[in-house]
Amino acid sequence: MQSRACFKGSNLSNEAAPFVAEYIQRKRLAKLGYTSNISDMDALKAEIFGIIDIEMDKCQAEDMRSKQHGRK
Repeated sequence: MQSRACFKGSNLSNEAAPFVAEYIQRKRLAKLGYTSNISDMDALKAEIFGIIDIEMDKCQAEDMRSKQHGRK
């Protein structure tokens, strides 16, 4: 049986969870000044990280719009 997490109605399957976790970890470490060599990353992971980044931008834009309109 496959467990699922949910964020604002979007499902996160077990297959995606490790990629999301690594993406978040890399972003947090980057804020602390750490860098990583992207040439060490395989093409699939790089593409997945790009998709995650786009989705995160969409979520942040949606949150900003809702805050501007007084919704929480």
